[in-house]
Amino acid sequence: MSIWNQALKEAFNWGNKWFLSSVGGLVTVLTFFLKSVGVKTWSESILYGLILCSISILIMTVIKYRRIIDEQYIQEAEKLKDEATNNLNYINLLKAEASEKDASIDSLKNELEDRSNKLFILEGNLANIASDNNYKLYGNAIIVLSEMFSKFHAIRKKTKLEERELRETLEYMCNKIKQIFEHNNKSDSVKLYSVCIKLFVFEAKSRQLLPELRIATLCRDEKSIEARRAYSKGEHHMYANTCFLEVYRELKEYGRGYYFNNRIPIDIYYANSSALAYGRLPDKNLSNDERRKRWPLPYRSELVVPLSPLLGSGNKLQFIGYLCVDCNEEDGFNVQYDPGMLQGVADGIFDLVKRGVDKGIFDVIKQIK
Repeated sequence: MSIWNQALKEAFNWGNKWFLSSVGGLVTVLTFFLKSVGVKTWSESILYGLILCSISILIMTVIKYRRIIDEQYIQEAEKLKDEATNNLNYINLLKAEASEKDASIDSLKNELEDRSNKLFILEGNLANIASDNNYKLYGNAIIVLSEMFSKFHAIRKKTKLEERELRETLEYMCNKIKQIFEHNNKSDSVKLYSVCIKLFVFEAKSRQLLPELRIATLCRDEKSIEARRAYSKGEHHMYANTCFLEVYRELKEYGRGYYFNNRIPIDIYYANSSALAYGRLPDKNLSNDERRKRWPLPYRSELVVPLSPLLGSGNKLQFIGYLCVDCNEEDGFNVQYDPGMLQGVADGIFDLVKRGVDKGIFDVIKQIK
């Protein structure tokens, strides 16, 4: 329907409402000129009345036409406005994508600039090997480990495991590992070590791992229990900790692995949920010296191995937690000897700890009721 036809239809509807809706109205229009203007005959008055109706309808048609045109202009303007808004949103989207690409470029630049930090950490690890004059001290480790595993062999023979006895044996092991590392430390500074076992937390009824992979401390060496009490106040998850996540990735890909870092304070990619208890980690843009000054965690080097069998078991990944050792100073570990020794310990205690996990005797791994 053309605009004029629509306008004419609406005008006729208007005229019908005002002139033809009642007999009285029609008579008034047709006799208006006879009574008011002095027209002498009925025929002339009716003629003039019809002309008046026609002119009124014509004027109303023009008015309606103008209104329809204005409405169409408004609709067109709204459409153009919407298109302009969409174009503006698209431009903003392009700007956001450009900003993301710029950020990605900046990130790559920062990564290249930070390669020197990674190389510096590696340099420290290699220097630790090159300058190590204390290989003979690891003979003491053999004696201590022999004493430690004799206790595990004794408890392994028992058909019924008691949590108290197993936990005490594991704490004894933590104390012995601490003894090994502190005995091997012959540097001028006082290096203090902390040893602990951490297990994944299971849902009590289903015995399934929690989806967020929460981790809880099963036991520590006796000197670290009070010093690390702040750690137990919050929740800790595998994905929020670099050491736990790296061990898991290596274990999943290669069947074995460990996390070794002798200079944590200058590792800008290091993440640890303990920062919630001890304070925020320094900004990655700070210099190495400034990061060292502001470092809040009670340890500066770390060695973590998985609680899993060294030889694995086919395609099934057996992995129940971590054996962790950290040091209050940088360069606390020997990369040539310490990872292998700690992996051997974790392998030696795995089956016994797993028995405890499977039987659900550890309160720490069944916190979710």
